[in-house]
Amino acid sequence: MWGSVSMRDVSVLDKCKAIKEAGFQGIEPNSHMNRQEVIDAAKATGLAITDVCCSTHWNKPLSHPDAAVRQEGLDGVIVALEDAHAYGTDAILLVPGVVNENVPYDECWRISVEGIKKLLPIA
Repeated sequence: MWGSVSMRDVSVLDKCKAIKEAGFQGIEPNSHMNRQEVIDAAKATGLAITDVCCSTHWNKPLSHPDAAVRQEGLDGVIVALEDAHAYGTDAILLVPGVVNENVPYDECWRISVEGIKKLLPIA
């Protein structure tokens, strides 16, 4: 997972080199990264791109009580799906809902499922 490798202010290539040197064989880049830079770095290091982590899912979950924020979340997932397609993988990591004091479990489930159903034709 891209975010679990805490190297700030380094290029994608340098981070991929460090990941490879640590013994990993693949990466899970975040969505919304520079696609060509990710592709080039993975190719240069021999790392597989296994999936894409949707970078908007925590701040703009599909379960958010505000419909506008939910739409931003859906838009973020679409970018993650497009990134995955560009990288030649068929998987993304999506946390569709967040249960908290404003969103109880049953509401989170219902609204998240509605959002996922909207994404199915795109996926």
